[in-house]
Amino acid sequence: MKCSGVQQMKQLASQFLFGSPQKALILLKSAEKTPCWGAIEKYGVIEIISKNGEHRWIEIKTRPIIDNGKIVEVHGIGRDITENKKLKLKLNNSNKQRKLLCYLVKGTRGGETRALILKNLSEKSYNANQLANILKMDYKTIRYHLEILMRNNIITMDKSGKGSAIYFISGKISADLEDLE
Repeated sequence: MKCSGVQQMKQLASQFLFGSPQKALILLKSAEKTPCWGAIEKYGVIEIISKNGEHRWIEIKTRPIIDNGKIVEVHGIGRDITENKKLKLKLNNSNKQRKLLCYLVKGTRGGETRALILKNLSEKSYNANQLANILKMDYKTIRYHLEILMRNNIITMDKSGKGSAIYFISGKISADLEDLE
């Protein structure tokens, strides 16, 4: 049986680490024992971490070539699906942020106050005292809601200057905030 795929995977493993050196050894040992990774039509995704820490995802498909009831060859193909995987992860994170934002504004007590705070912060950065004056609310109430929004990474705080901390909308959430309005 001709099985060139294992040799290429050995070369690939010498350039990359499969999560850890131990995983690379396990993968290579199983590839040597199993004729071409099982030789049955297989589909899988392997996450490869390069030596510089970059994550790459490879989709691998194999199929056996059978002659007289015996597997004589295995054809395989691998393709880089890194960009697709990164986009899916980004979309998933965005959906989680959007759900969290909706929950904090619409699904909990005090959501109306948080919505007013976010509306004002989307126009301009303010400190807690300025927000309390604009919204005509108690300073401690505003601080409480700012803490909740900060804990959930909806807003961020800049305390680099003198005096009070300035609050502004987090970069991750600004697009979701526009959709919410």
